[in-house]
Amino acid sequence: MKPIGKIILSVSITAVLSAALIIFVVSPRLKELDKYSKDILLQKEKLVNLDIKAGDLESFKTIRSQIKPNLEKADSLFIDKDLPLDFINFLEKTSSDCQLSLSMSSSPLNSPKGGAWSYFVFQIRNSGSFSSFSKFLEKLENSNYLIEIQSLSVSEGGGKITSDLSMKVFAK
Repeated sequence: MKPIGKIILSVSITAVLSAALIIFVVSPRLKELDKYSKDILLQKEKLVNLDIKAGDLESFKTIRSQIKPNLEKADSLFIDKDLPLDFINFLEKTSSDCQLSLSMSSSPLNSPKGGAWSYFVFQIRNSGSFSSFSKFLEKLENSNYLIEIQSLSVSEGGGKITSDLSMKVFAK
């Protein structure tokens, strides 16, 4: 074989071996390296997110101690949905303190869809003097319960006031 042919043959064999080496060894290693670097970036991103969440948690812990009394006050605005006895006792005591006769009824617990608060509807009938009724309404308004008056009707007869009151009382 001529020297030029040997050179061409050796260059061709070297080129083929180099191409095979690149295709079968280097290229898969580069793909693995790319995959590992993407995994590292993903882990780094997760770590940054965890750091942010940890910081948020720490700031919430400090804020929580500041707002805890307000949360407890807000929680006390709702009556117990399983047994609204405290609210019923409050109504009876307030009526008695205001020297009013009281009759009441309530609906079963209403739980509206869409995340709205559950509530009871109370129907109250009072009889007594106008000033006693005014005191009752004032105490009801200033109570620690979240109440929405739906209707109020007042009638007079024989020197007494008779009132019919319908209200929503929100429960937890």
